[in-house]
Amino acid sequence: MWNIPVHRWAIRHIYHPLKLRGWHRGMATMMVFFLSAFFHEYLVSIPLLMLRPWAFTAMLFQIPLGIITAIPFFKGQLGNVIVWSSIVLGQPVAILMYMHDYYWTNWNNLTYNGTTTTA
Repeated sequence: MWNIPVHRWAIRHIYHPLKLRGWHRGMATMMVFFLSAFFHEYLVSIPLLMLRPWAFTAMLFQIPLGIITAIPFFKGQLGNVIVWSSIVLGQPVAILMYMHDYYWTNWNNLTYNGTTTTA
């Protein structure tokens, strides 16, 4: 339910003003996705104290995924398989990439009894 107010805010404050300035519908939509991707990445970066491109890239990947699944060949079950695969596999892979980077950034060089070891 939190996504509905965010969606309405993005339409009211980003999409409609861009359309009023003469932006094409598709370009205004991509700008909303771009800003959403930026803020997703920013909000993930704050608690981890590291800026990585994983959430940003995953969000922007939704644009070509939407275009591909709109092709008549991919409509129906095949389109559903593609979308659900990106949902089921995409987010866990992104989380694993953040976890990997966080580990290597913070825990790669460990010190035990005065000896530094590299994992």
